[in-house]
Amino acid sequence: MTNNKKRPGQLDQATLDELLRLYPDLQDILPLTPLQQGLAFESVALSPNTHDPYHVAALFIFEGALDPKAMERAWTQLIARHAVLRLVLAPTHLAPNRAIICNQQFVDWKVLDLSGTKAQRLAQLKADDLAQPFNLEQGPLIRARLAALGEQEYAL
Repeated sequence: MTNNKKRPGQLDQATLDELLRLYPDLQDILPLTPLQQGLAFESVALSPNTHDPYHVAALFIFEGALDPKAMERAWTQLIARHAVLRLVLAPTHLAPNRAIICNQQFVDWKVLDLSGTKAQRLAQLKADDLAQPFNLEQGPLIRARLAALGEQEYAL
């Protein structure tokens, strides 16, 4: 006798089919950790015009010669090497508290041409980044922006 009942947390074939339709390059489906569940809940519960406190920007200053194309290749390799950087959240109506790992490399890299003083460029870089929310279901959930601050100085 076969038990066809679905266990709690188990995904059925129809849900898997829909997830594959939404994410054709789906590599894996993982449960979110309790911490990830909490962060996701708080981010999704925010009103659209509210800054997400979990949207964190790190700023690195490089001095000396820098090859933007080489930096982009390094960023692409980093994303390819670490599956967690290709993670998105499954739609809650389909698979609550699930993460989707995609094979596709979500590489969000841009070289920006900013004007103004160094302080104005840094402020603009930060403001532009914080003004662009992440789509937790589509990704990427990480991005990089490179901007020249001077002749031999860059902000990432």
